Amino acid sequence: MISPPFIWRNPDGSPVAISGPRYNFDIETNGLLDATDRIHSICMEDLDTGVIYSAHDHADTWKNPNEAAGIVITITIEQAVCVLMEAGELIGHNIIKFDIPAIQKVFPWFKPKGRITDTLVLSRLIFPNLGDWDAKQSRKGKFPGKLIGSHGLEAWGLRLGEWKGDYSKMMEEQGLDPWAHWSPEMQTYCEQDIRVTGGLLQRIEAKRYAPQSIELEHAFATIIAMQERYGFGFDEEGAARLYSTLIAKRQEIAEKLKVSFPPITVRTPYVPKVNNKTKGWVKGVPTFKEKVVEFNPSSRQMIAQRLKDFGWEPEEFTPNGQPKVDETILSKLPWPEAKVLAHHFLIEKRIGQLAEGDQAWLRLVRKGRIHGGVNTNGAVTGRCTHSRPNVAQVPSVGAPYGEDCRALFCVAKGRKLVGADLSGLELRCLAHFMARYDDGEYGRMLLEGDIHWVNVLALGFVPAGTERDEERFPIHKLFRGGAKTFIYGFLYGAGDAKAGSIVADIAMREVRDGLGCSVYKRYFPAKNELGYNPSPSEDDLKRVGKRLKKSFLDKTPAIAKLREAVKKAAERGYLIGLDGRKLHIRSPHAALNTLLQSAGALIAKQATVFAYLELSRRGYQFERDFAIVAHVHDELQVDAREPIATEVGEVLVQSMRDCTAHFKFRCPIDGEFKIGNNWKETH
Repeated sequence: MISPPFIWRNPDGSPVAISGPRYNFDIETNGLLDATDRIHSICMEDLDTGVIYSAHDHADTWKNPNEAAGIVITITIEQAVCVLMEAGELIGHNIIKFDIPAIQKVFPWFKPKGRITDTLVLSRLIFPNLGDWDAKQSRKGKFPGKLIGSHGLEAWGLRLGEWKGDYSKMMEEQGLDPWAHWSPEMQTYCEQDIRVTGGLLQRIEAKRYAPQSIELEHAFATIIAMQERYGFGFDEEGAARLYSTLIAKRQEIAEKLKVSFPPITVRTPYVPKVNNKTKGWVKGVPTFKEKVVEFNPSSRQMIAQRLKDFGWEPEEFTPNGQPKVDETILSKLPWPEAKVLAHHFLIEKRIGQLAEGDQAWLRLVRKGRIHGGVNTNGAVTGRCTHSRPNVAQVPSVGAPYGEDCRALFCVAKGRKLVGADLSGLELRCLAHFMARYDDGEYGRMLLEGDIHWVNVLALGFVPAGTERDEERFPIHKLFRGGAKTFIYGFLYGAGDAKAGSIVADIAMREVRDGLGCSVYKRYFPAKNELGYNPSPSEDDLKRVGKRLKKSFLDKTPAIAKLREAVKKAAERGYLIGLDGRKLHIRSPHAALNTLLQSAGALIAKQATVFAYLELSRRGYQFERDFAIVAHVHDELQVDAREPIATEVGEVLVQSMRDCTAHFKFRCPIDGEFKIGNNWKETH
């Protein structure tokens, strides 16, 4: 598997000089990457001279009018490929994921020697909030709604006043496959593409964006493109067996629901217009129409109505005013029937992911591999987003049927899966930013002490100075778990009610485990027989959550100072990320969360790049020796030859550690790895 170069710096850190012409180019082929075997058109502009080359292999039958006008020079496809290979820099839109690998499929000898600049990668990096501007223009009727937030060339053409036309739609209206054969219209379309790309490039260059972020995103995008093409091994036979198991479980639940929710007869007032002896209706005499309605467990409105009959009073509602019904809400209700419904929702969700959903694994698997799509800058923080399928949503090992699902993602005989995780990434990022205010104390406690017990004390769950002793005081384990949940929720912007629900959960577990009811009585007292309220209201949760946050911030002043400093910096509309990128902030309350999530995302990306470079430096080749098959938040999964699996794991962890110096981090970054045969065993 050939990949384009992406190293922009020499070993000493100096920039790699561009030697040779810079070309802005675009290609048209006879299909998507996996089906491409023919290149119809290549158009490229020499950015130093302004000369445009329009390449195709039909010069004997068609004379390009733009050539006669002196606008373009016609050359053959192979000539164009040779020119591109020797270029000092190749610039184009989505060339890392499509154009360059497509050329390499048709011309395997194509190895570009220059720098690669992908305007799609740069668009996502520099303009992450395009949707805001687009929405305003759309409301004025100046921008199509379907393109709001799009980074594609069609959308950019409209923004730049260089509309690229709708060649595909035009050909389809004529009953033709737009990409099956070359046509003059296709050539003109290709020429227009580079005009749009050129305009976008000018806008990008005017931003003078942070070079470190540009380098990182190009390097990472190249590796992820290789990941997508290689795919993640998938056990189709095992998936079929799991599907059968889930279908049987779905049927079993359906039978239970029929008993729990029998059909009901709905009577509707009705005045007959004619006599009906069979039904006993008399013209003009009011009566009722009766209809037997079977219970539909997929109808949330019907579920809500049946639960109301049990006495349920919904507290959460959808935007259109309907009671919110989901697995989480159902699982917390006291009625056994609600638990069965929650299980039904879970089974339906797993079946959807596995086999029946639009992005189900069994629908998308190709020759035993899942080729999940990754938008390498899909979130404003720089974190990736995933699609077709979303591998980030594969259930964790601890979730119901999670082990079964993870075990499906595997490697071939003679290979091992190496999974590496960044250790405590969120809290290390927090410690890094707090160090300015506490001289690194939080980081030292994180690495040398029990940070979650420190947070128990800060939250006021136990008196100051209390030492953790779970053997004598089992409630300490619940407090520590709650403090862990709280800090992650706090970092991700959890509201007061969410924070209060953590205490309610601790209280519920204390009662459930027979440890007493001290938490309920302390935080949710009531004048009743119990002495507490076992079902606290939204206002109760907000009150307790607000109290928790105040205690936490009062006893952790460095976090309070950091949060205020970040909010103040965010008033300008953005923060600066670890690599110099701008992090656009929509709300002051989201500022700290955005900063921390971005730091974690950039560390994970940089570690991926370091690992790829080091394995390549050691002579290992992507695909033959190793292949990154999943990059999900703070973890990497690598398919490697069994003899080098341990070495690969060591390289992955060292690459994570190397990010400490690279980003001048004030808290050491670390990781750990596991080796197994499938994802269940490595995470």
